[in-house]
Amino acid sequence: MKREGRGTLLQAEVGLVTAVEAAWSGAQQLAVKTEAGVERAVNYVGLLGEIEPGEQVLLNTTAVRAKLGTGGYHFVMKRAGTERHAEAQGHIVKLRYTPLQFRCATVEEQESPYREAIESCEELERMPVIATALHSQVAPAAAAVRGRAPSARVVYIMTDAAALRWPSASSCPR
Repeated sequence: MKREGRGTLLQAEVGLVTAVEAAWSGAQQLAVKTEAGVERAVNYVGLLGEIEPGEQVLLNTTAVRAKLGTGGYHFVMKRAGTERHAEAQGHIVKLRYTPLQFRCATVEEQESPYREAIESCEELERMPVIATALHSQVAPAAAAVRGRAPSARVVYIMTDAAALRWPSASSCPR
């Protein structure tokens, strides 16, 4: 069943998983039969668990259908007939204010595998650093720095994962 229409921002289609073509830490590459034929899709195991052939899935087909050059992969949004509730983790929501929002941990949280590395850092060559959890905190932080040191240079770094957190660094599609 195809879900698209004029002015649609997000295209979604139902498909049937025919094979798991590849798997790596945190993700699966699936072959999925849609109305357009057998196509490739990525499933993030941390979001939906491992998917098996024969399962029906809801795919985000927006980029492929728009021919955006994204590698030809759809993304699995939901497994049919299952309501999987991931263990609640983290105090930050990624993709917030969208139907696809999900929780994730930040590096400074107690449970983060990166907390020890952050706490053990002792030197940044006398460079002051401010880490914020939200983009909306950058402007007030920069204003505070410039208020105390008008000639200070302020740099903002946004990682690729700022809008979407991969389940782990090694699980990005290859």
